[in-house]
Amino acid sequence: MNYSFLDKLTIVIFTYNRHKFLKRTLNYWSKYNIKLVILDGSDTKLEDPCLKHQNIKYIYNTNGLYERLLSSKDYIDTEFMILGADDEFYLPSALSSCV
Repeated sequence: MNYSFLDKLTIVIFTYNRHKFLKRTLNYWSKYNIKLVILDGSDTKLEDPCLKHQNIKYIYNTNGLYERLLSSKDYIDTEFMILGADDEFYLPSALSSCV
């Protein structure tokens, strides 16, 4: 499949105390050339090997949702972005086509 446009896209994910879902999402996207920004406001910081992948930026920030939403702009350096959820999956081919 042709996913050549994924490098122009950042997926921003907000999460709160749902590390089970977040780990599954991180594992899924760690295989693709897409930038992933995780803004985690959970009670505890996530420790997972997938966080070491170059395409994944994990920010542990216990500020409220609106403060984290505002801060997300500081981590996006691609032409396009999408707000995602920690428990949703997107088809890479569909995202590439959208870009």
